[in-house]
Amino acid sequence: MSPNYNLIRLVLLLSLAGVSSARGRLRESYQHFFPDLEVELTKIITQNCSALLQSYRQEQTLLYGTYCVKLYSCIIPNVSEYTKSNMATSGVLLGLSPWILSTIGSSTIEMSLLSSRRPVLAALLVLGSPAMNPTMPFQEYNPIEKLLMQKGEQWSPGQSNGRKSTVYIVLEFAAALLGIANLATLSWTLGWNTISTMSCDDSDTLVGLWIGLAIIAHILGIATFLRRARIHADRDEDVSRCRLGRMARKARDWLGLIREFKLCVNQGALNVTWNQESGSFTFWSWIAALYTIAHLAFGTLVLSSLSFVGIPDATQIVSRFVASAIVCRCIAAYELAGMRAAQSRGQENHALSDLVAGGLVIERPRIVDPSGAPTSSHLW
Repeated sequence: MSPNYNLIRLVLLLSLAGVSSARGRLRESYQHFFPDLEVELTKIITQNCSALLQSYRQEQTLLYGTYCVKLYSCIIPNVSEYTKSNMATSGVLLGLSPWILSTIGSSTIEMSLLSSRRPVLAALLVLGSPAMNPTMPFQEYNPIEKLLMQKGEQWSPGQSNGRKSTVYIVLEFAAALLGIANLATLSWTLGWNTISTMSCDDSDTLVGLWIGLAIIAHILGIATFLRRARIHADRDEDVSRCRLGRMARKARDWLGLIREFKLCVNQGALNVTWNQESGSFTFWSWIAALYTIAHLAFGTLVLSSLSFVGIPDATQIVSRFVASAIVCRCIAAYELAGMRAAQSRGQENHALSDLVAGGLVIERPRIVDPSGAPTSSHLW
């Protein structure tokens, strides 16, 4: 079984556990607001809605209550027209932010390619930048082009060994985790300081739910990639594996430990057979594309429905989203460039080996289309 399939199972179980644990939340809304509107909203609640606030805090609910909406309806009529316009403008900015972030973020194709080498890092980058760049249906795109690079066309990192490589790996994981921590604290702050008109009682979980659901787009991207791509182990890895028992090899493969703590630029060329399109591939590619778009639309609904956010606060919120997206995009771009450099280096080395061998074609890491025809697809 492919290591990516086991990673999919692990991530899906963790996501479901996180969503199910969100039901034990406290009713702590309406007690804290963003600084730009805090004085006005606190005064309104104190003077006009204090009884409803007490009823809201004492209400015992399993799923949905009634006092959350009643308290919201009590506050809004007493808000000044200027503040209402301020909140409406903020809602526009917040609603556009998922699509703005998608232009910065990586695509499902790029994350699937990175998962073939460093699956754990790829999953962290997805959680740190939840708005993925969608690949439109019937778009001519060949993921093999991501690994092929003619010399001089694109920047490529040089190989790094020893302590320098270790520092880079630590920095990558630290930056990815910081991006996730930034979004986690931002999600908590939004749930603490705002009310969602999309679902009043779920105001404290909707943003976190949207961020977590990004991992499903990543899983669908991997599943689609594996419908056509068959990745083979490098010969060097096969030699190292022969010293391990069968169960130990499987455990190490499942967790991706062979390549996870090694920069892509320091790894060998990717050896993958690119099969012809099939009905299964077409189905999953459509599902992946439509889910990614639906996820962005859901993010628009969630963020635009947040009330009690002023324009300065909305600007800070979007800036924090953008900061995490840029950090994760830089890490992904560096690793993908490393994969291209490794592929180019492997092609040059084996071209030299063929020349020394008198033109005899020897087995080497490669990207193969079994039909011999140029590879292309309508989605991937």
